[in-house]
Amino acid sequence: MGKPAVHLEEEPDSPVSEGCSPHSSGRGAEGGEVQYGSFKTVQGADWSVSMRQSKRGFHCHALVQARLSLPPDQAFDMLVDPVVKPWRHVKECTFREVLEDDGNRQLVEVEQTAMCLFKTVRTRTFVYQDRSARTVEYRLARQGAMRCFEGLWTITPCKGGCTAALEQRMQPAFVPPPPFKRFLRRALLGKAAHMLRDMQGEAEALRSKAEPAAPRPLVKEPSLPTPGAPTATLRLGSLSLGCHKIDWAAEEEAEEAAA
Repeated sequence: MGKPAVHLEEEPDSPVSEGCSPHSSGRGAEGGEVQYGSFKTVQGADWSVSMRQSKRGFHCHALVQARLSLPPDQAFDMLVDPVVKPWRHVKECTFREVLEDDGNRQLVEVEQTAMCLFKTVRTRTFVYQDRSARTVEYRLARQGAMRCFEGLWTITPCKGGCTAALEQRMQPAFVPPPPFKRFLRRALLGKAAHMLRDMQGEAEALRSKAEPAAPRPLVKEPSLPTPGAPTATLRLGSLSLGCHKIDWAAEEEAEEAAA
């Protein structure tokens, strides 16, 4: 986690997008197929972020992945926790209502505010949580500052923890001028990378909190003499040692008999 991020070369163009959820078919807000450019990737220790933009407009497609030091079920709980945590980079949750809940799957309507490129953005989304599949899917409930905002988190077990992967598509209501498109992509890449590092830090804190404290070493108490047992004290200078009393007369008689 402490290693610097590495910027990789762009991959070849992928002309047509593919859907990342049952609610997405690789189409933009207007319903047409999105023609994407190439991916730009940034990666660090146990995390990576890849992002590409549409050739027209500002439709972004991101692939995010991080390794977490948590069991898969605990990582899922971290994702669906209704409490706003710093790693989410969300200012506040202004609305939350559970629409459906069968004990395993939930449909929740959520409204949140967050800082996006020096501006506070408010989004209202439907969030589909499936505990058995360990997936969290979201899409816009209504358009506002965003024309398209949807994604799918998937938690999969791996050695030493689990992997959290996100595929996301987003399109703001405004279209930035061409000179700013590359700058905005870099800003979004940096924000996603920052979120992943904070997410890994949160997972590490939860893991440390869940681990039981190390048992204290047992200290053996000194044994006490049996009550009523005859004892004598042997003094050597200033050193005093407790020992059992010896019957010297019996010892001498035993030696004479043996001789």
